[in-house]
Amino acid sequence: MNYHESNYRSFIGFPYEFDLHALNQMGILAHLGLREYHKVLDVGCGSLRLGRLLIPLLLSGNYYGIDPNKNLILEGFKYELGFDIQNIKKPNFSYASDFSVDKFGVYFSYIIAQSVFTHTSYELAVYALKQLKKVMNADTVLVASFIENYKSCENIAPGWSYPKCISYSISDIKKIFNEAGLYAKQFNYPHPRQNWWIAAKTWSLVNSL
Repeated sequence: MNYHESNYRSFIGFPYEFDLHALNQMGILAHLGLREYHKVLDVGCGSLRLGRLLIPLLLSGNYYGIDPNKNLILEGFKYELGFDIQNIKKPNFSYASDFSVDKFGVYFSYIIAQSVFTHTSYELAVYALKQLKKVMNADTVLVASFIENYKSCENIAPGWSYPKCISYSISDIKKIFNEAGLYAKQFNYPHPRQNWWIAAKTWSLVNSL
């Protein structure tokens, strides 16, 4: 494949780290106990950086992805997986731009949001997490990456910021989860460029991980 024919990899990050971030996400999910029978929601699934590994692994119908850019998802199938796999693994997609994941009508074992909240304002991050909470049960683990700094996020413009990245202080990240009604903590698992956080509806689950 001529990688210059499409920007589907560079649209979601450095193209030379496409594989690295996919493996990193699979690694943390495996570390947290992922099995093929779990239902997984890939938030901001884009060009299937993680999906190209998760879709073949999970049992049919257990992969769910949400991303407003339908063409990006189609390019992921075109260049990474092939379209025939849809007949076997039956992945589910939503192209909603408002994080309305409850339309899937299922609860998830794992929800992963890699480099999503690095492009959202404080208010949008809280809103998005509130939407994700709707598809979480008592056993759901939410995994999200953030860029941490030591400054307040008071001057961040509202809404979505792309390609610019947004960073948050640790105290602000805690507040974001708290306002969304979730318990969260930093998770000691390596990330190439950011920091992993895990969240759940109960502190006992978060504390056990």
